[in-house]
Amino acid sequence: MVAEGCEYFIFEVTSQALTQSRTWGIPIDTAVLTNVTYEHIEYHGSVDAYLRAKFLLFQNVRHAIVLNKDDENFAYYDRASAPHKMSFGIREGSIRAKNCEYFSDHTNFSIVFPDGTELPVAMRLTTESNVENALAATSVATAYGIDTEIIKKTLESIPVIEGRYEAIDDGQPFTVVVDYAHHPVSLQKLCAFYRSITTGRLITVSGATGGGRDKSKRPIMGAIADRYSDFIVVTDDDPYSEDRFKIIEDVASGIKNKEEGKTFWKIPDRREAITFALKKIAREGDTVLIAGKGNEPVQVIASGKIPWDDRKIVREVLRTRALQ
Repeated sequence: MVAEGCEYFIFEVTSQALTQSRTWGIPIDTAVLTNVTYEHIEYHGSVDAYLRAKFLLFQNVRHAIVLNKDDENFAYYDRASAPHKMSFGIREGSIRAKNCEYFSDHTNFSIVFPDGTELPVAMRLTTESNVENALAATSVATAYGIDTEIIKKTLESIPVIEGRYEAIDDGQPFTVVVDYAHHPVSLQKLCAFYRSITTGRLITVSGATGGGRDKSKRPIMGAIADRYSDFIVVTDDDPYSEDRFKIIEDVASGIKNKEEGKTFWKIPDRREAITFALKKIAREGDTVLIAGKGNEPVQVIASGKIPWDDRKIVREVLRTRALQ
């Protein structure tokens, strides 16, 4: 990076990396809290320990701390100090959004700066989460004195991120979205957003990760799908060496308002589950959410890793559907 003349290095750091001192020796100029999603609780042992681990990032920051004021843990992290502090949020924050208009493939909104100046943005990314990310990036840019027109140009030039709210369009009369949502917060945001803009029915294909990952979230994932979806297909995610049927049953235990065989199915084979949703359930005006893996290139099963791509499978199924 030095040889290439890199002036700024931006990286994402996990709570695990912080407790394992993997960032030791790296001076942090600016630290950003996007949100707290309670991941890796099984590793840390408790929510309190998880929050403390994340707080390590905000100690000894040299330039600026940027926090999401809409996050319920804002006050916890606002205790940290730095030469400059900024907050952002759709509802609250020194930099916030207004007039948000969400569509299946883009978002229009205005960024409001501390002095009241408004900057209209037409972004190719969609959902509230991406507006929050845009506000976080804008806050950092502002902390470094970057001109608002550069901020606008940059945000509007961001392409669709593979496997994140990625719409797959092969000419079918319904919407298909592939997303990485694999824990309750991200799944809730995904389902709630598409529920709000879908004129027809919402169909969710999802499961939960195996391999000893936080098992307590599984029925919560099922309950979230149950709350927002008209139809649910519970399937494999990455079962690892764990009993795939037990994982599916754990997720299904949270589904209380659907009738199995009519509005809710358990189909372990992920390809079969996707095929069933696209060929047997979906019709004009519906939205089908394929959640959990995004653009991951492999699926991890008991025998090891196998090549995988939800997006490729969706396209293959849609093409065979069109030939019927």
